[in-house]
Amino acid sequence: MTAGVQQDVLDLLTEQHQQIRTLFGQLGRAEGTQKRELFEELVRLLAGHEGAEEVEAMAPTRPHPHTGESAQANLLAGPPLALFDRMRDAVRDWRERQKGED
Repeated sequence: MTAGVQQDVLDLLTEQHQQIRTLFGQLGRAEGTQKRELFEELVRLLAGHEGAEEVEAMAPTRPHPHTGESAQANLLAGPPLALFDRMRDAVRDWRERQKGED
């Protein structure tokens, strides 16, 4: 993942942390229908945030020219591409070890 894209993802996660803190504060003061709506918004935000936290941990090891530069594109494409990258790296490392044993 490029440094710019990584920063975009980190900025997104930081912004979401602030939104979550704000929602918790509002939720504590809300009542009735507003409390339910804030809770549902918090659940949606936390679900998306969890995925982003996992995308950061499983980000691709290389930039991929077809995913785009937006944080959203990388959040969506990151996990499958990261898996592919790691498999490709494992095969490459295995081949190099095999050559060294010959």
